Amino acid sequence: MKKTLTLALTGALVLSLAAPALAAEPSAFTDVAENAWYADAVSYVTAEGIMSGTGKTTFSPAATVTRGMVIQTLYNLAGAPAVDAKTSFTDLDGKWYGTASVWAEQEGLAAVPADKTFAGDRTITRAELAVLLSRYAALTGVTSEEGGMAMREAPDYDQIPSWALEGMSFCYYADILKGDSRGYLNPNGAAQRAELAQILMQFSSLTQTEAPEPMSGAVREIEKYGHAVLDISIADFEKAGFALGDTVDVVFDNGYTLSGIPYFNGYYVDKGEAMLRAYPGDTYLAVCINYGKLNETAGVQVGSTATISLAQKGAERDTQELNSLVYTDERSDYSSDAVFANFRAVTVGDIAEGALYRSASPVNNEHGRASYADALIQKAGVKTVLNLADHKEDIDGYLAAEDFASPYYKILYEAGSVIPLGMPVDYSSESFGADLTAGLAKLSQQPGPYLVHCTEGKDRAGFTSALLECLMGASLDEVVADYMVSYENYYGVTQAGQPEKYQLIVKNNILDMLRTIAGVEKDADLSGVDLQAAAEDYLTGFGMTAEQLTALKTNLSTPASH
Repeated sequence: MKKTLTLALTGALVLSLAAPALAAEPSAFTDVAENAWYADAVSYVTAEGIMSGTGKTTFSPAATVTRGMVIQTLYNLAGAPAVDAKTSFTDLDGKWYGTASVWAEQEGLAAVPADKTFAGDRTITRAELAVLLSRYAALTGVTSEEGGMAMREAPDYDQIPSWALEGMSFCYYADILKGDSRGYLNPNGAAQRAELAQILMQFSSLTQTEAPEPMSGAVREIEKYGHAVLDISIADFEKAGFALGDTVDVVFDNGYTLSGIPYFNGYYVDKGEAMLRAYPGDTYLAVCINYGKLNETAGVQVGSTATISLAQKGAERDTQELNSLVYTDERSDYSSDAVFANFRAVTVGDIAEGALYRSASPVNNEHGRASYADALIQKAGVKTVLNLADHKEDIDGYLAAEDFASPYYKILYEAGSVIPLGMPVDYSSESFGADLTAGLAKLSQQPGPYLVHCTEGKDRAGFTSALLECLMGASLDEVVADYMVSYENYYGVTQAGQPEKYQLIVKNNILDMLRTIAGVEKDADLSGVDLQAAAEDYLTGFGMTAEQLTALKTNLSTPASH
């Protein structure tokens, strides 16, 4: 069971503080008065070895708190466990908080930014401190009770960075961050050592929580791509004490075991890696292998049973938070029909204006976007469609559905101008490359303008668009920028607004796609790769003839005429 955080003290991080009812014990520090509101906290954290003074007789209660200081104190609070010396951070040599920083990375408390610096000597803001505290609480299974809309009434609520809202909410409703006498939270201000001592004393008073009991369930469905859906509801699973970002062990009744796999609400693992999925909008959990068939690998089927137990609390919390992306299927939540349908012209490199478009599916209305995409491709004058997601039987089913409202697509389909490929999502597989090349060979013999689509228009359409962009001489930056428009359309992720999340998506998605096209190793530097030559080699390697390649390039470089 999770332990709910209820704290009697409200001093830590609070800007207007009353003196405690009980007098503090005499302090060894000359700069900590016996009647100071933080005296008890300073005595406690120093006696317990959680914090130390800044000198033999000084504690420096008014000094600002640094990132390294916070991580070191949390590491001390956790009992200074042994850690593997391996770290991704590059600026820890000789730092007194080095071991604590390695621990923080391994426990999911500290994310590794693009420049791989920990920046432990930098003053930490209240918002950053709140996030670290909430992560540490999650690591130990502690939550706070929500308090309605109260925090939103703070005059500077709108100054809380979006990435810190959850952490600030935790601290606010746990009564350790309530603002000053005017209600200001000051999220971007610095905290003081006295405040940190107070909050650490409060944290240390919490008892360790028990791990949630293991849960068992049967496989109720094997999805199209081999994911095993269990009859354990997401709501019941999380009510039992599991949370997104935890790692779990899954043991099937045939003995097949997945150890320490992450519990995510999206596919935030590398190709071939397993995860437990709680997809937004789904009712039940699913055990998955990203770009792989779990049912075949594990040898399971409908009726097989599995037991899930906690491996580590919050071990993948940073990854979950950085990647967590949820979109709605409500048109009113988007700025235009084109954004809602993820529709756009592709015009990078030598691709002519109006020659190539990409979008979400104009025929599969699973996400309510089909009619919008259909109207947009009709307006654009699309003549030939490459459908990466569906087989002919799938399209026939969409056309017969009650909610079908894509008349232009039907005209193209019945005229033989839709090329259905029904491709898997694993873009690195041989079958993907062979099927895609065969489809593009057919496309080269058909008139443009062309439309490339899958279901959402992000991954299979993203790979195909990137391949064609490279073929037509687009630069690396142009290909990346076009791919990331889909993430802006669906999730509002931009490089300016969410740089860390933006770069993580680039690294985990489009750069990996481009390495597949170029045939280079994972994490290889692409800056010196001739992407146009790589695209040509990719296509010819999968059987495209020189004549088909020339025809495709000619069609893509010819402006549309309506």
